Amino acid sequence: MPMCSFLQKRVFCAHGGVFEQMLKGLDEALKLIKRTPENEEQAIVSETMKWADPIEDFQLDPNQPDDFQYGNRGGDYIKNFAMLAVLRVMIACSLILCLRGHQVMQYGIQPFAGTKCFTVYSSNNKGYT
Repeated sequence: MPMCSFLQKRVFCAHGGVFEQMLKGLDEALKLIKRTPENEEQAIVSETMKWADPIEDFQLDPNQPDDFQYGNRGGDYIKNFAMLAVLRVMIACSLILCLRGHQVMQYGIQPFAGTKCFTVYSSNNKGYT
């Protein structure tokens, strides 16, 4: 199974979602995506793509603006992403959409960051009818 996919370099697909290093642009981000990470930064990118979550109730600190924040899953190296993070990554990488599948969605799909990121959940085995 691939770590992620870029469809025509315009749509980013991953289990978790966008990662902070994508703010450097698509070419730089692609250098960090490795099936078998060779260094710590590549390992963090790998884990973040698998486990990051959107932050619905994000509070931006004006003294330390950061649209990626550590969450309660993934320990102290996986940063979750706020709406602003998705929008900034879309611009930096010239993307139009992020598709992810890491969270249970009661109705199967949930938008985030307007229509720039969608969580698609395909299992029918979580008790929702």
